[in-house]
Amino acid sequence: MENNKTPDPSHKSEEELNQKTQDPTGFTESYWNDKRAKLKKKYPDLMDEDLQYQEGNDAELMKRLQKKLGKTEVEIRNLIDML
Repeated sequence: MENNKTPDPSHKSEEELNQKTQDPTGFTESYWNDKRAKLKKKYPDLMDEDLQYQEGNDAELMKRLQKKLGKTEVEIRNLIDML
């Protein structure tokens, strides 16, 4: 029996997310400003300190969000991409 299920284009594989993680440029300022506002709206408990980001250094941001939201880095990156 053939599997005709079309992959969900909105779901990124762990490999795709890891490639983005290895991107030395990280998020752009305008991209992050948009996503930060949407995250604050979705998760009102997030403080400005939780969402601070220095361009090119998303590792610290991911650690803070993992701790605050109780999600894995892959889950957080998927969440940010979907906002």
